[in-house]
Amino acid sequence: MKVLLLNGSPRGEGSGTLRLARAFLDGLQSVCDAEIGTIHLIEKKILPCRGCFGCWTKTPGRCVQRDDMDALLPLYRQAELVVWCLPLYYFGMPAHAKAFLDRLLPSNLPRMDPRPEGGVGHPPRWPELQRQRHLLVSTCGFCARQNNYEALEKQFELAFGGAEGRLTEILCPEGELFRVPQLRGRTGAYLGLLQKAGQEFGRGGIAADTRAALEELLFPPDVFIKMADASWEIAGEPEAESEALRFTRQMAALYDPESWPGKDLVLEMAYTDKGEAFQLRLGREEAAVCADKADFAPYTARVETPLQLWRQIGAGEADPMQALAEHRYRIFGDLSFMSRWDDFFSGGAAAPAAGEKRASSADVQGESRKSPSFALLLLPWIVFSCAQSAGALAGAAVTLAACLLLLPAALRWQLTPFDAAEGVLLGAFSAAVLLLGAGWEPWLRALATLGYALLWLGTGLFARVPLTAWYSSREFGGRRAWANPLFLRTNRILTLVWGIYFLLSAALPLWAARAGAAPLAMALAGQLAPLPLTAFTLWFQRWYPACAARGRDK
Repeated sequence: MKVLLLNGSPRGEGSGTLRLARAFLDGLQSVCDAEIGTIHLIEKKILPCRGCFGCWTKTPGRCVQRDDMDALLPLYRQAELVVWCLPLYYFGMPAHAKAFLDRLLPSNLPRMDPRPEGGVGHPPRWPELQRQRHLLVSTCGFCARQNNYEALEKQFELAFGGAEGRLTEILCPEGELFRVPQLRGRTGAYLGLLQKAGQEFGRGGIAADTRAALEELLFPPDVFIKMADASWEIAGEPEAESEALRFTRQMAALYDPESWPGKDLVLEMAYTDKGEAFQLRLGREEAAVCADKADFAPYTARVETPLQLWRQIGAGEADPMQALAEHRYRIFGDLSFMSRWDDFFSGGAAAPAAGEKRASSADVQGESRKSPSFALLLLPWIVFSCAQSAGALAGAAVTLAACLLLLPAALRWQLTPFDAAEGVLLGAFSAAVLLLGAGWEPWLRALATLGYALLWLGTGLFARVPLTAWYSSREFGGRRAWANPLFLRTNRILTLVWGIYFLLSAALPLWAARAGAAPLAMALAGQLAPLPLTAFTLWFQRWYPACAARGRDK
């Protein structure tokens, strides 16, 4: 397939509309052999049509003017698919693109033929143009197709449409958003949808659900209008806003009220390189920006950052957690608020597919059941530690029963690989004691405890995600927190502390057997020992990240 891509944007290679057209053609090329030629019309010398009709009378099929159309018209004639890449200018197309369209007059015959749908038109001069297909890809700076695109659509319908269905249109309002790096998550999803449309086009036609998804707005109109209005910097305005304030207003425009947690939150942004600070008050319906420090409220979270760094983070050019670990910015207050950043500032963006619901925190975990429970993990161990007070055989039987209870627990909670490993380890210990007899109990207990300790130490030292991170990620955005080096470092320390405790505990049964310690004393020690460690865990997983975020762990 020979494809001619006509870029009608005055921005040439810098065109946002061109990105959309190329995404579509990437999809097309992935399913068929497409030879694509690109012409940036702004770079060509195309004189306006004189209306002399010399191309119909004096030099049929050839314009009387000599310019770049001499070379472009043959390329147009050879193309099986012509892709018109046009931003909307004053409810039409840019002037140089219109000049190219006008200069296609030699490709038509002067006689008039009735149109099947009514009216008359000029038939194509060359037979191959009767089979030629056209794709219009256009963006605009408005947030609606209605009362904006009608003139352009009608012109293309009259020139290239008709009953044969030779014309396909992809019209994307809010197109200026493709030039904003901070929004690449949403715009990238739309570009992926365009690739899918290109694949379907190459196989015969764009599916109805894909068309419907392409017609969805990137952001709701009210959000887009706020972002657009906050982006203008007009020279000479007596009360021009600072760059930092405009950026903060754009952040506020992206606030999604659906993320409101039931109480108002205050995010304070302090731009250290600008010496400016603003508050965003996140409420039930909107995010209000406060620029007067005298009116500042106590903050939920405060971010101290250079403006340029936060722009880079928003654009995906810098990793926020890596930058935090490198102390390039600081956070005070509620860190769990920051873990939900993407939820708060999604702008209520539509999902890539029509009607698709945005993922909830439960969806991030991939389950509708409750998140993994640290208490559920410790329960078999506590039973294992305490059950010996009932005697070796009875204790083994109780421990085995506790391990088997993990099976019905899986219906209510998400179990991790460590829950399963613990159940197998302690279940094997209990079965071995029941089979070999009570005399083996102290040695088997020590062996089971040693294995449990190695499980914790091994994940703390070698696993990408340490054991405790599986259980504490719920408050920090689910498994998305696993990409957070500060979160992983915190849990690696906790996992190693618990591993050391279990390693020391491995010697307790042997010592007790040699010293003749009472089973009841051992049971009491086993029951109470995890309690202070649990309290330490709950405290440390909040204290350490907060200190690191404030830059106090240097």
